[in-house]
Amino acid sequence: MFSTKRVLIIAILLVLTGAGIGFFQYYSQNNEPHVILINQNGQKIKVFVEIVDTPDSRAHGLMDRDYLGKNNGMLFLMDEEEVQSFWMKNTRIPLDMIFIFSDWKIAGIIENTTPYSLEPRSIEMPSKYVLEVNGGFCQQHNIKAGDKVIFNSKK
Repeated sequence: MFSTKRVLIIAILLVLTGAGIGFFQYYSQNNEPHVILINQNGQKIKVFVEIVDTPDSRAHGLMDRDYLGKNNGMLFLMDEEEVQSFWMKNTRIPLDMIFIFSDWKIAGIIENTTPYSLEPRSIEMPSKYVLEVNGGFCQQHNIKAGDKVIFNSKK
């Protein structure tokens, strides 16, 4: 939509006219990688995501973290659509794991995982993506299997 050079020029003009702060907030919030979950009631829930797409980053995931923001998550981009398996080794916070088909529909959810558990966690269906959010998030927002996910990775 905007090239980096064009954004910089617009930003400088906005700062000079005093309107820059609002623009910077809008631009950063709307260009941060995020997903939008659309539940069966049509409610849209925006989650800012950290993307993990390498074997090392996927293996580490949310380990050793004490906090995950209310509307933040981690999006795992897998190489293949297959049954994905996770554990909670060294993960200190309970999570909801949202397994997503390659067509961006929710395949299944594991809610409120137990911190530090070595028990493998998976659903029986293949998925291509997994979104981890705070435990209780899915219940709070009425997120269920079959709901749609929209992914925006613009920076």
